[in-house]
Amino acid sequence: MQRQFWCLIALCYLGLGLVGQTAQAQPLNLNPGLWEYTNELRFDNADEPQTQVFESCVTEADLASGQFMQQDIEACEMTEQRLQPNQMIYSMTCQGPEGTSLDIEADIELNGDNASGVINNTVLTPAGELSMTVNLTARRVGPCPDPRQD
Repeated sequence: MQRQFWCLIALCYLGLGLVGQTAQAQPLNLNPGLWEYTNELRFDNADEPQTQVFESCVTEADLASGQFMQQDIEACEMTEQRLQPNQMIYSMTCQGPEGTSLDIEADIELNGDNASGVINNTVLTPAGELSMTVNLTARRVGPCPDPRQD
């Protein structure tokens, strides 16, 4: 149960919906549109990685405002954040139920129509430590769907 909780928290920060954006001198090297994310999750002691694929729309307004990057999870605190046009680096700590915590360290390269990186997660529980590594790849697959066509 705790493993599922921390997987959910960690996955909230995957893809490019990762960190709150602060003022930056240069825009991020990402193009708006429909993005497909593939996350390969590898847990300690697991023989096979788990793969997740999902899509998300990123608009020009999202990029300009930074809203596509903001997640409101009150239990988490950003401890490091560096945003450059071609790279996002961040670290955060999240507090969970029953004395558990999650440390996240990420390094993601941005390249216009694609992105890739590694997110290392360490869950500390009263029963011990669990580590999960996420290899992230993302690519722009086209324009966002027109919401009026639904």
